[in-house]
Amino acid sequence: MKSVIEQNTEARRLAYFSEWSENKITAATEFPFQAEMPLEKWVKVVWYSDKCGGKVITFKAGNPYLPKTGKRKDGEDCTEEERETRRLKNSLSRTRKRIFEIAACNPWEWFFTGTLNGEKVDRNDLNKTFKQLSQFIRDYRKKTGCDVKYMIVPEQHKAGGWHFHGLLHGLPENQLFKFCITDKIPLRIKRTIQNGTDVWTWSDYANKFGYSTMTRVRDENAVACYVTKYITKDMVSANSALGTRRHLYYASQGLEKPTVIAESFPATSYAPAFDFENEWVEIRKIKTREEADALIERFGLRREVTQNEDDSGRGGI
Repeated sequence: MKSVIEQNTEARRLAYFSEWSENKITAATEFPFQAEMPLEKWVKVVWYSDKCGGKVITFKAGNPYLPKTGKRKDGEDCTEEERETRRLKNSLSRTRKRIFEIAACNPWEWFFTGTLNGEKVDRNDLNKTFKQLSQFIRDYRKKTGCDVKYMIVPEQHKAGGWHFHGLLHGLPENQLFKFCITDKIPLRIKRTIQNGTDVWTWSDYANKFGYSTMTRVRDENAVACYVTKYITKDMVSANSALGTRRHLYYASQGLEKPTVIAESFPATSYAPAFDFENEWVEIRKIKTREEADALIERFGLRREVTQNEDDSGRGGI
């Protein structure tokens, strides 16, 4: 379901394009291919958190956020293979975006890696195993009183089994076991400890599912970028080929989401420096709300009532 902000913005966009394209199309939702789009743009200012900041997104005319036309840039119809490639690319981009936003908007404490022991669980059945993990976390909350929150991305081994990477919050250090250099642990973990990074294991998880390691999150923005790398083209493609609704990530309910604090359409006067650009968007990173407020005032962007973007997590408990 779209938020009020998104509904209002879409109404303004459709009204604008209806007027512009009066002699070219018969309905506001039937857009011509990208080369014919007017030289207008619109801007959205999104805020994540005080630690990760936010960004200003300038959508160029004809960018993929607008209704798709199924055409190439030369105006010719796409082939089925091209449509599928585009669909998978968009799915990959959307999933990475959602994972980054969840990671950037919440105060994560631990970076978590959990393996699955085939003698304890069916490591080849992801849906069944995660249902068991969900129940385990619910029981753990009741037993300890710890309000554990998570965002977990499953990763598949080449041999077919699964393991988990993710972020956790609300798990006290006294509920974990800290590894020592003298423990019988893998060499890579010993090297991590030797390099000055403490490593823990979640014993309750290990007893139920398999080996686990945890390190403290020290750079929230860096870890938000890092965790998206586990969503790969192969993972999205395999999910599509199976024709399933298998989750590409799992997130607790009630997590913080990004907020839209200002936007403008069309935005003919907005032209600040940007950190990233492609043929569809320009993106400028902002570190503080003061910086965001200054840009909003400078370019006369329309402030929105602070509201979460409608972008719910999957498989939450």
